[in-house]
Amino acid sequence: RLNYQQTADKAAADFRHAASLLPVDWDKTTAGKLTLGNNNQRINKIMALGYLGKNLLYAGSPLMNQESTGNATYNKEYCRQAAEAFAEALKLCDETGRYELASFDEYESLFYTHKQNNKINGLKEAIFQENLVEVSSRFRWNQIMDYRPKCLITSGIKVYPTANYVDYFGMKNGLPLDDIDSGFDKTYPWKDRDPRFYKDIVVDGTKCALNTKGNLAEDVQYASLYTGGTYRTYKDPEGIRSGYMMTKFCPLLINDWDGYLSGNIMVLSLMRLADVYLMYAEAVAMANDDIYAKVAGYDLTALEAVNKIRQRAGVDPIADKYLVNVDLFMGELQRERAVELAFEGHRFNDLRRWMLFLQYPYNVKLAVEFDRDMSVSDEDRYADPINNGKVQNWRYSTLIERKLSQKHYWLPFKRDDVNIYPEFKQNPGW
Repeated sequence: RLNYQQTADKAAADFRHAASLLPVDWDKTTAGKLTLGNNNQRINKIMALGYLGKNLLYAGSPLMNQESTGNATYNKEYCRQAAEAFAEALKLCDETGRYELASFDEYESLFYTHKQNNKINGLKEAIFQENLVEVSSRFRWNQIMDYRPKCLITSGIKVYPTANYVDYFGMKNGLPLDDIDSGFDKTYPWKDRDPRFYKDIVVDGTKCALNTKGNLAEDVQYASLYTGGTYRTYKDPEGIRSGYMMTKFCPLLINDWDGYLSGNIMVLSLMRLADVYLMYAEAVAMANDDIYAKVAGYDLTALEAVNKIRQRAGVDPIADKYLVNVDLFMGELQRERAVELAFEGHRFNDLRRWMLFLQYPYNVKLAVEFDRDMSVSDEDRYADPINNGKVQNWRYSTLIERKLSQKHYWLPFKRDDVNIYPEFKQNPGW
């Protein structure tokens, strides 16, 4: 059985060969003109280069390098190759415009469309998306219904972000919440946050439903996420335990009777351009132990790549205090991936490959507990929950602590597979 890096080498050869054969844009090829207007999902050169880079970055990450060499650090050579592949993909994007970062005004359209005649979300930033089969119906009565408590949406197991994950969304000034200079105020915890916070997260007092029948209670129209609030007092799995809800993949105002359920399209981007910029930043920084490093022939440093994503969101660049060394920079890059790619399916593998999966605080899930400050009227709070959302007794409680060990870095193989022949070993610990 090959080790991880040997397997990655074989995959890299396939990705590189595919990139040499594929066009950047099928619409501009003779063959592609036969399916003009329907080529967006077709595999192309930039997709192949993007996955070539991701494959190599994973091979160079601490977990995979440890499995292959016994050394739980970044492998500089794999990171160098990854950075070159990403740079090649990004340069093609710059030169051709095939993929480009969406403006922040269009940010929601990266993740869903609503009542737009089944238009696929993603814009020109989505490089590779999931299967489009039954796209107009598969989330309509399933996943999307899971983002609101039972008092608002009548079925589905409820899905919501944990409080410690939401805390990755720092301040508009670019600083993390726990930075002494961030300006974070537990009395007004939702003021002056990273603008992506307001795109992705629902906080206490936010209007979540239209009272179209005239009989929807106020504490259901407006998110009652304070300790003891209506949204939080429904029993599992029907309530919201963490103190936050998510609105990244669906409109903010939803309820059963306003046509919402029949008009939402959500196709997950398995790779989008923002992700490529962040992977490039990681690869080129770790290949050179230098946050100002760049790939020959591509004029973008690791630091500039991260700040490019922040700039799109209206967040200040990484502060100088986090540019002292590569380790401090990596902490901010990891936080940037958590924020920009929140809930898109990358976090599990990121924590594994960085070998953070077993460590506190990554192995706990927290809720935030707080009381509404009654000096603010409900009318004022509901009118502007961000600026008028004054709270008291801000504190955290533990929802669950995962009891993880080294074996959980890798998944088990089926017993039938490992029994095929003696040399095909089960993963350690399983």
